[in-house]
Amino acid sequence: MCFRWLRVLMGVLLMLSLSGVGGIPNTPPKPHPIEIIVHRGANRVAPENTYAAAQRCIDLGVDYLEVDVQPSKDGVLYNLHDLWLNRTTNGKGLLMSMESRDVDQLDAGSWFGPEFAQERIPRFDRFLPWLKGRIKVNFDIRAADLHQLIDLVRSNHMEQECFFNFMSLPLALRFHQLAPDLTIKVNISTPEEAGQAALKYHARAVEVPFPLLTPEILEACRRLQLKLVVCAMENSR
Repeated sequence: MCFRWLRVLMGVLLMLSLSGVGGIPNTPPKPHPIEIIVHRGANRVAPENTYAAAQRCIDLGVDYLEVDVQPSKDGVLYNLHDLWLNRTTNGKGLLMSMESRDVDQLDAGSWFGPEFAQERIPRFDRFLPWLKGRIKVNFDIRAADLHQLIDLVRSNHMEQECFFNFMSLPLALRFHQLAPDLTIKVNISTPEEAGQAALKYHARAVEVPFPLLTPEILEACRRLQLKLVVCAMENSR
């Protein structure tokens, strides 16, 4: 079964293929596993960004769950893609304009199917402990108190089980200043942008759409020791 959005994480393969650059001549790089990231969870079989969608990924043995981070009015961090509540819940308006006590009551599943009526928008202070040890996490940061997010990751000992993507590159720089040990991913489309991602934004991973992937980008990632995420859109079952 395929999901609508599928990302293939090829980082380990690329990192270890560095042994063929500046290493022993004519020694082929060792093969390494490709890891799978599923965007918003298993959103073909469960409502996106819910416990049900995450559980299905875990059941299938997916490596990484992509989640979206944004706060409620009182600063609680939730896993919701849209800024507005309307599409995937029975609420209306902006998540950022609603108090967490009200967000926690919203139905985040019935729009997908009546069997998911008990699904709620996951709040990360409860969601991360539940995910720990079951699946790794790709955080897509819409907006967040960075100190709070970093504290949540550290308190759950997930520093080696996650990486972070930002809608705002200045926010990524600020994040690096606060937590230089945590991995930042930057979206790119050229070898030059790979260099900028590594040198200017301190990225240790980059993402490129599959149609734009070239040998030059692969070589730049090897040279810069960047993990590579290849984004593929899949619409077939």
